[in-house]
Amino acid sequence: MSMGQNISKLRRARGMTQEQLADQSGLTTNYLSKIERDLAKNFSAKNLVRIANTLGVPINELTDNMTKEVKSKEFKPNQKELIHLLDEMDEQKSEKVSRLITHLIKLLK
Repeated sequence: MSMGQNISKLRRARGMTQEQLADQSGLTTNYLSKIERDLAKNFSAKNLVRIANTLGVPINELTDNMTKEVKSKEFKPNQKELIHLLDEMDEQKSEKVSRLITHLIKLLK
């Protein structure tokens, strides 16, 4: 099950509409809908934390399947270094750098 499917399942289990979860999480309904349908690109960890807090679950409950996929993946040394450096930054800087790296990768494709 994808992260979006997990969020949708948890939301419905709590009897919440997308509008309610979005409002309480400080997101737009359109954006939450994209997340639930796995169409959102480059969403921030901050928004994921907001959704988890609103649903009253630990963040790993939203990302459990993703975590298993990442753990099973072998990272190259340069990928490990990037992850380590991003983890050491404060959240705001980490998000900015992540967006820049994503943009650069897309330009180089």
